[in-house]
This record gives sequence, structure tokens and C-alpha cells, in this order.
Amino acid sequence: MLGKVTSILLVLLAVSELTMGQSPHDVTIDIANTLDMKFVNGTSAIQNIALTSSTDLGDGKEKANAAQLQVRTNLNWKLMVSAGFPIFSYFGSVVNPNMPASVLTFRKSGAATYSALSYDTPVELATGSPGDYTDTGHEINVDYLVDSGYDYPAGLYFINVFYTASEQ
Repeated sequence: MLGKVTSILLVLLAVSELTMGQSPHDVTIDIANTLDMKFVNGTSAIQNIALTSSTDLGDGKEKANAAQLQVRTNLNWKLMVSAGFPIFSYFGSVVNPNMPASVLTFRKSGAATYSALSYDTPVELATGSPGDYTDTGHEINVDYLVDSGYDYPAGLYFINVFYTASEQ
């Protein structure tokens, strides 16, 4: 009896194999390189650094966390900083004194030294590995230091600072 049951099961299995079709379905996933950068919510689009005393002019004036950026990417990345023009635009009562971009210096918050802003040569601010905005090392805080000395007249000075994230 056991032999007949086994034979019947084998026949049923064979028939079920014949009635079931099988086709492969190949799936490809195409992942592009992505690199996004943004200012952290709450970061002001315009940073005003007021030099209001002889101490500010003589010693310079720092603005901590003047810019806060975040990077998300699936690449190893670097963040560069450059000026939009070699000199500051000037709004004042005398002829433009041509204050160079290098009067504004910057550093990654916590770094020991500042780098001068440059129009011709972008300066590396930070590097990182793949990750999301909130991953360690993907939020970069930037300090500014203005050290104009006594060489420039009173007035409003303006310059664009460009942050550029790219693949390492």
C-alpha cells in the first residue's frame, strides 16, 4: 500500500511540474551619482558683520557659525569655498576702495586657522564620505573673520561667497 501511495505522489508531483510555468524576470537597478548640498533651515541668506569700533577694525571681528551647510551623497565629496568677485562691492560716500575678497576669511568651525576668501582659487573647506544630511560629518558649520584693518572707509561692503560640493 505504501508503494502505491508513493507512486501516486510522484505522479502528482510530476503532473504539477508540467502544469506550472516558470520564466526568469531579470531586474536591473541603475543608481546614479547624486550630490546635494543645502543650507540648514534657519541659516540667514545674508550675513552682516558690523565693524563698529576701533577694536573691531584693529583686531578683526568673528562671526561664529555664519553659515551652516549639509551634504548628502553617495560619493566621496569635498566642499570648496570661493568669492563671486575679486573685490567687494562698495556702497559709500567715496570712490570704491577696492577691498579684496581676502579681507573675509573663513574656517570650518573648530578648526585652528582661517583661510582667505579667493576669487581665483577655490579653497577646500571639508571632505566626507557617502551619507545623508544628518550623518556625522555631513553638517558643516563655517565661521567668518573680517580683518580689514584701518585701510578702508566707512560704508557697506558686499560679496557673494560660493560653496561648491563636488566628487573627490
